[in-house]
Amino acid sequence: MRVFALATSRPPAFTFLGSLNVLVAGAIAGATGGLAFLVLQRILPKRLWLRGAVFAAACYIVAIPGFRPPRPLVFALFGCAFLAYGVALVAAWERFVQGRRLTSA
Repeated sequence: MRVFALATSRPPAFTFLGSLNVLVAGAIAGATGGLAFLVLQRILPKRLWLRGAVFAAACYIVAIPGFRPPRPLVFALFGCAFLAYGVALVAAWERFVQGRRLTSA
């Protein structure tokens, strides 16, 4: 969060309400993303890494209008977070819901 504060020219600070806001917003976004994945899983590619990247890109495109302030560095920082979310969600889905063991092959 310090990097986001510096990227948006805001002084870095810690507040309980700010942390709670990030926690609640993240929980809502994660649950919404999980439901979206449940709906879209049949049309996503079969390869795990590609499935995660495509899903992350779809979520990113939907979320772009909410990025404030709209600066290239903010877009880049959030892009990495979305990619990590997409890959982690697909890996967790395959492991725990589908019951498949993930291998490197």
